[in-house]
Amino acid sequence: MDTLECDKAVTYILWDLSDAEIEERAKEVLTDENLINWELSYIMLYSTNADLRNQAWGKLANKNPASSQLLQNVLECPDFSLRNSAWEKLKSEKVPNWDLGQVIKYSSNENFQHQAAEKILTQKPKKDDLMVILVHSEDTGLLKAAWGKLAGSNTATDKLREVISNCKNEEIQNEAFEKLMAKDLYPSDLAGLIQSSRTNADRRRQALQMLRKKIGVEEIIDEQELMKDIASTYLPPYLVPHGQYPNNPLKDNLFEWACNVNSKVQNIRLKYGLFVAGCFALPNYAFAHYDTAKTVKELRKFYPAQ
Repeated sequence: MDTLECDKAVTYILWDLSDAEIEERAKEVLTDENLINWELSYIMLYSTNADLRNQAWGKLANKNPASSQLLQNVLECPDFSLRNSAWEKLKSEKVPNWDLGQVIKYSSNENFQHQAAEKILTQKPKKDDLMVILVHSEDTGLLKAAWGKLAGSNTATDKLREVISNCKNEEIQNEAFEKLMAKDLYPSDLAGLIQSSRTNADRRRQALQMLRKKIGVEEIIDEQELMKDIASTYLPPYLVPHGQYPNNPLKDNLFEWACNVNSKVQNIRLKYGLFVAGCFALPNYAFAHYDTAKTVKELRKFYPAQ
């Protein structure tokens, strides 16, 4: 039986057993001279008996466990002291940056996250590795170190936009925005930038100005009047509790409705697509696109008092 088959077998054995049955099975495994690492790892994950978990870790730590086995216990082992032991062993070895990224994304331990980010930065990180730090870390020093490496490369538009949307450091967000705006952007890129700049009106305004020039439409559509028209036309069926909204995801979106009630928006759609047209016409409400609950919440502000 190969490792994957063993993994499946042990998973089946342990997931469907009671605590007492797991304990009995764990005792059998721990006396087996031919036990495999995954069995030990699953005892650590699923046994409620602290002594058995410790025995399993004692054996696993001496059996050259794979980084994936250590990682699983760092993230999921219910015993925090064993999580620490697994992390100490994991970080002392040559750990793939992808595994370290999982620690940054999913560990609840800030020290683990910080140390994982520091280790990534010393291991010739690729752009995706740096993005994990930029999107998930809140440490200013780590963020600036990751951004320094990423900003010095030819960074793709989608990655810069993700930094603008999700990085916790406003200075880095602004630098990413400037770097992005210096590129020769497609209308869809600018529309995405408008949508991702929900919390920064100045960035949203600059992106909208560039979009107008890019598509050759300088006319400003009255956003407030457009929202009123959409609300009066489409909102009534949604004036019910949230759970009773109509279920028509292909049609229930703000940009589609904007095109239906305004011919100018529809003309832009015919040339550049729905997303560009919607962000052009409703830049301050682009965040609600394809989110029925958010759309209804915003449209209610433009509907006559009920």
